[in-house]
Amino acid sequence: MKTLGAKIKEARLQKGLTQKQLALQLSIKNTTLNNWEQDRNKPDINYIEMLCRLLNVPPGYFFEIHRGVNDVSSEENELIAKYRLLSDYGKKAVEDMMESLVEYEKRISHADNNADRFPTSYMITPIKNDGT
Repeated sequence: MKTLGAKIKEARLQKGLTQKQLALQLSIKNTTLNNWEQDRNKPDINYIEMLCRLLNVPPGYFFEIHRGVNDVSSEENELIAKYRLLSDYGKKAVEDMMESLVEYEKRISHADNNADRFPTSYMITPIKNDGT
């Protein structure tokens, strides 16, 4: 299991920031950030909140908060890393595509489920009213 310091460093590198750049954004000394990454000290909760915002990670990233989801696979981690490199436009495009795919999968699944529940031999067809 990675330490808090290792996770801070990993998230910083994923974002493409140097220690000096992140320390500047946090309004702290570079040595303070280095101490966090080396697990010599730990940031207080206010800095954790800032780190999450600046590094675009949820608090669970630092604290191993599981929400009933299985651990992320290495393939998913690779996708997350690539996603974080995208511009806002690229991220929006990925999100839109994912929404479309999820909706498509739901429709296919729904159609398959309905086909199983209602075989064509039991389907009801409307009766024509020919006026007689």
